[in-house]
Amino acid sequence: MNNIGIDISKHKLDCLWLKDPQLNKVKTKVFKNTTDEHQRLGRWLLDQIQALGAAMRKLVQICFGVINHQNEYYPLLKN
Repeated sequence: MNNIGIDISKHKLDCLWLKDPQLNKVKTKVFKNTTDEHQRLGRWLLDQIQALGAAMRKLVQICFGVINHQNEYYPLLKN
């Protein structure tokens, strides 16, 4: 679940995305309270959700790869 708070004032929108409630990890962003900035806010929110989705997909791929092949997982190490 994504927890996003938006504090709306006359001149700006203060946004906070709670990424990890247990560790209190947050990401903040401030936008002007204009029509153009509202669209930027929408794109920013989508970007945050897509980044989270990509990380979850990678985690699922790693887990199922390990389970299906019954091999230990060894990440590729770059020198």
